[in-house]
Amino acid sequence: MTETSSTGADRFWRADGGLLCLVDVTGFTPLTEELTELGPEGNEHLTGLLNAFFGALTDEVAEAGGHTLQFGGDAYWGYFQNADAGERACRRMLRRVAGLGEQVFGNRRYRLEADLAAARGMELELWRVGPDRRHLVLTGDAVVKVSRAERLVGPGEYAVLHGGGRGTPVDDLAGFLSDRPAPPPHPAGLRPTTAVFALFPRCTTPDVLDDLVIKAHHLCERHEALLAKIVPFDERQAVLALLGTPLAHDDDPRRGVNLALELVRDLGMTGAAVAGGYVYVGPVGGASAWEYTAIGDPVNLAARLLEAAGPGQVLVSEDTCRLCSADVNLELAWRKRVKGKTGEVTAWLAMGSHGGLRPTRLRYGLVGRREELSLVDRLLARGSGVLYVMGDAGIGKSRLLAEAENRARAAGYRTVVGQVDQVHRDFGLLQSVFATLAGVRETDPPGSIVEKLDALLETELASSPELDRRRWRTVIGAIVFHLERDRRAISGFAPEVVQNSLSEGVTALLKKLAGDGLFLAVDDLHLADEPSCALLETALKACAGTDGPVLAASARGEGRFAETARRPFFGLEAEEIALGELGDEVWQIGDELLDGLPLEEEIRLWVLEKAQGNPFFLEQLVLDLIERGFIVRRGDRWVAGGGYIPERLPVNVFATILARVDRLSPASAEILRLASVIGGRFDERLIEALLPGRLEALGEVAVGEKPTGLAARDDREELAYLFRHSLVREVTYRSLLVEQRKRLHHDVARTMVDLNEPQGEPSEAGNAPGEASEASYASGKPSYAPGEIAVHFERAGRPSEAAGYFLKSAEGKKNYGSYGPAEVEARRALELAGGLDDNRLACSSRIALASILTQLGRSDESLPLLEEAYGSASAVSDWWSAVQACRLAVQSLLRLSRISQIPDWVSRAEEAAGDDLLLKISIAPMRSYPDLYARRLDRAVEIVEEAAGLMPDPRTDEEVRTMALVHGNLGVLYAQVDLPSESERQLRRAIELSERTDDRTLLLDNQCNLAVILTEVSRYDEALAILHSCAEEYEAMGYYLGLSLALFNLARIEAEVGEEELAIADLERSLSFSRRIKDIHRIARAASLLGYYLVRLGRPEGAGALLEEALGLYEEHDFDIKKGLVYAIRAYYDARTGDAESARRYMRLAEENPVTDSQLPQNEVLGLVREALKEAENA
Repeated sequence: MTETSSTGADRFWRADGGLLCLVDVTGFTPLTEELTELGPEGNEHLTGLLNAFFGALTDEVAEAGGHTLQFGGDAYWGYFQNADAGERACRRMLRRVAGLGEQVFGNRRYRLEADLAAARGMELELWRVGPDRRHLVLTGDAVVKVSRAERLVGPGEYAVLHGGGRGTPVDDLAGFLSDRPAPPPHPAGLRPTTAVFALFPRCTTPDVLDDLVIKAHHLCERHEALLAKIVPFDERQAVLALLGTPLAHDDDPRRGVNLALELVRDLGMTGAAVAGGYVYVGPVGGASAWEYTAIGDPVNLAARLLEAAGPGQVLVSEDTCRLCSADVNLELAWRKRVKGKTGEVTAWLAMGSHGGLRPTRLRYGLVGRREELSLVDRLLARGSGVLYVMGDAGIGKSRLLAEAENRARAAGYRTVVGQVDQVHRDFGLLQSVFATLAGVRETDPPGSIVEKLDALLETELASSPELDRRRWRTVIGAIVFHLERDRRAISGFAPEVVQNSLSEGVTALLKKLAGDGLFLAVDDLHLADEPSCALLETALKACAGTDGPVLAASARGEGRFAETARRPFFGLEAEEIALGELGDEVWQIGDELLDGLPLEEEIRLWVLEKAQGNPFFLEQLVLDLIERGFIVRRGDRWVAGGGYIPERLPVNVFATILARVDRLSPASAEILRLASVIGGRFDERLIEALLPGRLEALGEVAVGEKPTGLAARDDREELAYLFRHSLVREVTYRSLLVEQRKRLHHDVARTMVDLNEPQGEPSEAGNAPGEASEASYASGKPSYAPGEIAVHFERAGRPSEAAGYFLKSAEGKKNYGSYGPAEVEARRALELAGGLDDNRLACSSRIALASILTQLGRSDESLPLLEEAYGSASAVSDWWSAVQACRLAVQSLLRLSRISQIPDWVSRAEEAAGDDLLLKISIAPMRSYPDLYARRLDRAVEIVEEAAGLMPDPRTDEEVRTMALVHGNLGVLYAQVDLPSESERQLRRAIELSERTDDRTLLLDNQCNLAVILTEVSRYDEALAILHSCAEEYEAMGYYLGLSLALFNLARIEAEVGEEELAIADLERSLSFSRRIKDIHRIARAASLLGYYLVRLGRPEGAGALLEEALGLYEEHDFDIKKGLVYAIRAYYDARTGDAESARRYMRLAEENPVTDSQLPQNEVLGLVREALKEAENA
């Protein structure tokens, strides 16, 4: 039968019929441990698995007419009022779970398995307890026996226990369950969370448990924790509380341990356990039923620790212990293996806390802050005043206050540190001040506290009437220390009498201490309770005009404190210090933590980049590297420990930043989440486009010239903002679920494309995600670079769109001369295209990458790519790409001096071009190469002249670019047939066309060629100006191929006009850049010319090796008809160094290989050789 309690159907439901089932994932704890180690994606994958698991179960239960009762980590509780239907459904449920199939994540393959236990005809009770009756409690004989049976069945197995109940199903359970309040709509995400499990004492009635749950709720609220659920635990019930969700705190581990201690001490919980770390928090369940909970290894670990906790014990995990060991008294409990964990687990026993106070932890000395300390010294010398210390979390406020306290003590002050009560108890700050003055400890019994307070007042206020002292002591004991005996003593007093007595006592004591020299420090004043602030205000005003105390206080943010925090100092003279980030000196903290031993530079720079001058962040990053084994000490230095630099931040750093983000308004938090996806820099246009009508909320995130928020305006552009600290962006971004990130990245990418369209494609200058192109600053309207859009598409899981935009970006960067970044993006496009099996996209990517490699002087790497590109382009009749591949292959062969292979690629290009006019024009220069290198110059000129006349008025971008190449090649050919005026005309036409393209390299190459022509007609000044300008741009672009040639030509002109020292310097640079790009042709030419000038200037000692290198390259590759000139230079060197025999041998070789078209005439060099030999003979 089923029945409801006499107190109403909303409280109690009982049945002795039907079927109760429990389904549990097999091996869930080790699986959770492994996936959690893989970071956010692992946590989210785990949650997806659970939701698939629970979804299959809830669907099956609903289809069979059953009810979902509760989700408990990896466990599922369901109930069927029709036991026969329930038993059939149980078998189907296991088949549904098995049907989920093999799962793959990373390199791990596994199959999700479950076991099932059920009981029919046994007593089941459902209680609804707690505020709003929101928590469902499962109890009764059926729950106990099913829990025990589940432990005995194996994977894929099930057991059904039979009882004697024969209740008749009724339809009241659905109403009983549906009437519960919905779970809170907190956002889902990955968060550092502390899980607290505590075991209730045995409760025989709903009323007793209800009272305990309500009290537990109050304790949770005081610690700003979420009471998530009540779950069956053996034959009793356990509570799960979560700290860090929905609001994070930078001290959630400490709060969690204190909450567990209070649950055991104040509510009689028989044991508790605390563990923390990164977990998924959000909805878990299926379409028909779900709940808000936390999933992750820390939650499982807390449950295992609760199983091991003895009566009255609070066990704490190793990670949580590390984060709160300075705040809680802990002792090592044990180290052993526990169920489900792959290794040994260390547990610590919490013995007590510091009463909600936060002691300052000082692992290192104060770094920097010299100006701030001088202000402290002036305040101490004056003997009274107020000092505000402001700044972001972790910037060093507490450390500066501690140093100020040390200096005050050394100067003879009595120092008192007032600690803000982190759980917001009334008079918490004032209690800490009196506890310090009186020597009260947390563990002191009430009688001892009374004695110590009496002694304090009698000592310090001996001149005050005894009656007043007793009244003040009683009020302080009742109001500040919450002593029950004193509370009863003042119960008959009027409220105003109590308030006045408290104010009088505090003021009298403060004035007395101030007269003797008092230094009072209060950390985190922005969190202080208002009653303490009001009393301190009264007392400090009473001290004004006397030798009042020196009071120093810290709070977060810049500018004046919030109203409550600044009230005690209102109207008093005050000094303000706003702490900013430290410079390189912040690494002194790292040195102290590493015992002064050096750390590998790459890791040290990573830490500095992450910390950005924040002392706390740097400290925790270094400690995390040590504790997780990412760095290890070897001898007299620290080195990488064989792992990797962690992607996950230390939990307390993450929580410190997340605590600020969580306290933004919903609209502002949404903007910040979107901004974190956009990048380190974001602008109002994107925010308005994606979150229309919510721009006003941006003011909470970034305000004014000196923002108090988490972002700041970008000075370069009116509408743009920057994250004030990169970790703010990282934390906000990493707290999003992977699927949320993907969706937002896609929205951002599409919006960037849409916003770009009216302006056309932006000029690409190598911008990183979150950065506008250079053109945007000039126009005042932000545009979005293709590389930026590509990154967003890739992170959105859209590889095809990403590859296309990476190609656009690579082309733009190449044209601008940013070859290194261009290569990276072209390779990324090729990788994405390969994964898509997209032949056209892969072909375009290979051509783009080959073009960049050729420009970088790595032609040997580009040729295999071009072979593949030509083959795949021809296979799909993509003749334009085929011709591009041929043209680039010819360029590569020229740079490799493989002249004999060029005709084959020319033939391929002619076949691919067919009758297409533009393609036929584009291949004309390469068609001329066989004739050019066979010295059939007239025929080579004729081929390119014909092409140049076919399109006198190019219009499209591709036509303009093609004709610029053709006219540029024709100009170079005219110079070789001694037509300088025609050569200049063609090159100026090429420059004019190049300026209409976005190809900066093409423009500079044509300008350099023009400078060479101007040199031929002795217009040296013009040529020098052009070459100097080109060299500067080439170097800025990182285009070393062009730079080496520009410097080579500069050197030739400088030597011509008598500036031979300048020529030597430029040749040395040209040779250096040619070596960098491994261009053997240019290495040989620069080395031989440099050797010549060194010999001319009487410095032959440096020339020999250069000429050996040049000759070796010419003879090995046989790539230049001008090698006869090098023989002549070598002969000149030998003649000047006294080796006449070698000089005559090289003279003969030079005469056998005549060179007639060199700027440095071969005959002139040979004449110098003869003169040197004659001088040697005469000598």
